[in-house]
Amino acid sequence: MGSIVLALGRKILPSSLYERLASSSIARRLARGSLWSLFGSASARLLVLVAMILVARVLGQVSFGELGLIQSTFGMAGLMAGVGLGETATRFVVKYATSEPPRAGRVIALVTYFIPEASAASFPRSRSGHQRNLELQSMEQSVSNRSYAHAELTEDDLLERQS
Repeated sequence: MGSIVLALGRKILPSSLYERLASSSIARRLARGSLWSLFGSASARLLVLVAMILVARVLGQVSFGELGLIQSTFGMAGLMAGVGLGETATRFVVKYATSEPPRAGRVIALVTYFIPEASAASFPRSRSGHQRNLELQSMEQSVSNRSYAHAELTEDDLLERQS
């Protein structure tokens, strides 16, 4: 694999840049990792294409169209549900974990409340708005009372607070 990367680099890159990169072990490892990542991504997409062709043959035209409609709907819901909340929460929880634990607790409570709500916005809820506000306040209170000095919040903790 390394020889493929070097040969490809020699053909694509200017000679001065190629020599500089070829002499660096970090650059070689980065190039090799990038090539493997590209290979993995391309092969995954190819396998999905083959699987969808097989599914289309089995389901038929109408059913496959319905499947495509369902997939695109869930894909859009997932995009809207994410909206970068995970990255934002990580940034603010790290920032406020030791200096302002109540504020970090509010961030965690908001994210654990709004991501499931946004992803299931089209499904009816049995709880009232007042009851959801009380749940949010309870989550915020219990999370903000934790000591964040050396503790990490695990996925199980978040799931426990959602239920």
